[in-house]
Amino acid sequence: MPRSLSEFSKIVLLGSSVRALAQSCRRLRSPTQPMFVWALDQFADRDCVAAVDKVSQIELSDVVVSLFDDVDSRGIEPKDCESATHDSAGSEQLLFLPGGGTENHASLIYQLAANHHWCGITGDSLLSLRDPQILFEIARQTGLNAPLTYSHKTHPNRQSFATLVADLDKNSEWLWKTSNKGGGLGVSKIQSEAEFAYFFAENQTDFLQQFIPGAPYGATIIISANGHAEWVGACRLLPASERLQHLEIQVEKNRYTIEQVVTTDEPREDFPFLFSGAVGPCRIATSIQEQLLRFAEESFRAFGIRGWFQVDFIVDDAGQCWVLEVNPRWSATMEIYERTCGMSLTAMHLKAWDIDVEPTSVCQPAAGLVCWKDVIYADADFLWTQTHLERVATLNARYRAVCGWDLIADIPNSQQSFAPGMPIFSVLAMGKSSSDLIAARCEAQSVLRP
Repeated sequence: MPRSLSEFSKIVLLGSSVRALAQSCRRLRSPTQPMFVWALDQFADRDCVAAVDKVSQIELSDVVVSLFDDVDSRGIEPKDCESATHDSAGSEQLLFLPGGGTENHASLIYQLAANHHWCGITGDSLLSLRDPQILFEIARQTGLNAPLTYSHKTHPNRQSFATLVADLDKNSEWLWKTSNKGGGLGVSKIQSEAEFAYFFAENQTDFLQQFIPGAPYGATIIISANGHAEWVGACRLLPASERLQHLEIQVEKNRYTIEQVVTTDEPREDFPFLFSGAVGPCRIATSIQEQLLRFAEESFRAFGIRGWFQVDFIVDDAGQCWVLEVNPRWSATMEIYERTCGMSLTAMHLKAWDIDVEPTSVCQPAAGLVCWKDVIYADADFLWTQTHLERVATLNARYRAVCGWDLIADIPNSQQSFAPGMPIFSVLAMGKSSSDLIAARCEAQSVLRP
């Protein structure tokens, strides 16, 4: 039976960075039903803090189940508050929403789901979804391609792997993927035989995957409680080794869609696959959409996944789709759809998990603009000061008056220092043309001037 959101004393957001999810949850609120939101976030940026009632700056690896014991909806001990909301066992009713990185902490999720209400899959279902061998078999059954993938479980040594791939193109490239890292941090190309030897010398959960040349995308699909898959949109993902140059954008019925993304290569030795941003919504061939929707529905039958279904894939030069991974949680591109399509993906996710939500107040964009999310990384040692905060406040106020949304997000706190390669903030530029987005991005980056 569906449950009302008001039955829960607190929404708990868990992830490496939950700022965008927190802002989405904030729009779930209504004057008649205030909801307490608690964010557990690695960065605790200013705009994340502003969007929630309580924030705990903590890395996912440090989160333990006992952290949620005996804390009521106002963040105080129950002994000090007689009006706290509790269930029959004496523990409060917490509703957990999964953010980025939670898919790599199956044990923690299993424990949380046993004690609270976790809106997502857990246990063996989550482990199976994250197993490339299992996931890719389902992808192939729905007509999609999947890269060859090998692990210590399938091939325990270099000789067994070499024998298997002997008939492959000798020029095939291979990626080493670390299973417990996200955002492209755990992906690197194998450059030598010595690296192959080192991989097989380690007894680990990492895996080797065939490198597929092409354009990387992320698609968001919502799976209903009965397994019906609904297409939300797709974004062109921008790794750190690519620089955006130009977008071909078309308009149809006051909706702007990216038809083509032109980038240039920007080779880098460190973290070449690091997530650097995304642009969307992008037009995707109808045949690929249909394949991905069938894939989502088969994943519902296999794993029980509902709500947020985020699938990363490659479109090669022949227009073929190659599935890379599926994440059953809020993703970095979902705020792009909330801005450009005027929808609440959090409300849709909660409904899929049988949680009744009151009508949401999502800011309606002007004529369905496209969006470029760009993560600004530090090139050198950098100190964020009060002056930078004032510049951001001025720029965001001006941008909000035009587009209805802030331009700069993930805003650091004053006197926060950054080493080279660390993310400083995110830019969410909106517009009708490539020049609109590039101009807004340049204006945002000017905040960093001395």
